[in-house]
Amino acid sequence: MPNLAHFAVYLLYRGGAALIGALPIELGFRIGALLGGVAFWLLPRARGIALRNLERAFDDLPPETVRRLAREHFRHLGANLVSSIKMAASSLEEMDARIAIEIPPEMARLRAAATDGWIAMISHLGNWEACAQLAHILPEYQIGAAYQPLRNRFIDAHIRRLRAQRGIRLFDRHSELLGATAFLRGRGVLGVLVDQHAGDSGLWTPFFGRLASTSSLAATLAQRTGAP
Repeated sequence: MPNLAHFAVYLLYRGGAALIGALPIELGFRIGALLGGVAFWLLPRARGIALRNLERAFDDLPPETVRRLAREHFRHLGANLVSSIKMAASSLEEMDARIAIEIPPEMARLRAAATDGWIAMISHLGNWEACAQLAHILPEYQIGAAYQPLRNRFIDAHIRRLRAQRGIRLFDRHSELLGATAFLRGRGVLGVLVDQHAGDSGLWTPFFGRLASTSSLAATLAQRTGAP
């Protein structure tokens, strides 16, 4: 029964993604912002979390300002989510027209002299799907990412296929760390998302005056491989 339900969700996901893929990205961004604004009102638990976190981070702001910031956060999150789905369906030529990469000369020099790979600490900011286009934009780099498998195995397999088509190697952060280590030692660039709650398996670190659990994966890989 769970497989049937997961497959139904997968079909809905593919249908929605196909619809978004047919839209201009600017229109998709506006629709996503509208949907994010609606989600602000329809998801009281998520809204409460956002409001509490903003109050903790900015305890000197009046309540109406905190509420406005939370509402804008939902709008931007929805806009970037829809834009990310659109970007995954766009051609490489469309991506070339929208993404620019700037590499400081010092970074280029260090990269040329390096014998190992690099660890890229990234987060869910902006249109994070742009990171999946880097293998095409920077063909001189091998690009990979440590990832958390999705519960829906049909959507998970689809995402893995999309990443492979764009030249991104994925490593399950639970079962494929040896492969990730070998990838780094082969001068690959490995992206690691570091802005998600890591539970008791993470490191409890002060953040805005409160303890928050953060992933130690990037640091662990750096210690194992010597990659910066």
